[in-house]
Amino acid sequence: MLLGGISLVRAAPLAAPAVLAITEFPVPRGSGPHDVAPAIDGGVWYTAQRSGELGWLNPATGETRHVALGRAGERSAPHGVVVGPDGAPWITDFGANALVRFDPSSESFEVLPHAAPGANVRQLLWRPGEVWGLPRARTAWSSSRPASYRASVISRPVRADS
Repeated sequence: MLLGGISLVRAAPLAAPAVLAITEFPVPRGSGPHDVAPAIDGGVWYTAQRSGELGWLNPATGETRHVALGRAGERSAPHGVVVGPDGAPWITDFGANALVRFDPSSESFEVLPHAAPGANVRQLLWRPGEVWGLPRARTAWSSSRPASYRASVISRPVRADS
């Protein structure tokens, strides 16, 4: 959950479900956190949309780390993040028009360019063996198979009355 675009917050039930404790975690100024996903190590991955980075937060200590997504001369604009079955975060990147997988152990990136120019995929969903996204125009679904790095665009049916 994001608060004011400059912090990450955590809400956890205390004694009764109606009582919540909110903890706010500061993040680097100008990072513009957007989406969050739980990391397998107990941390939290988040997209730092304004700074073009992938962020990681340790909720026990408040420590954050950022890794730049774009290469020299490229503008990165990460939006969505999900964690795949192997524990690696997958990020949607508007600037690169791609899905990006980050390997936390080697701190390396794998970029899977989107098949449609300007697709601007925002959110991702895992299904066994596939990652699905909805491009901004909402005229097609995007499907990627990470094992083969094959991406495809599937036309979305349009209702006659829309």
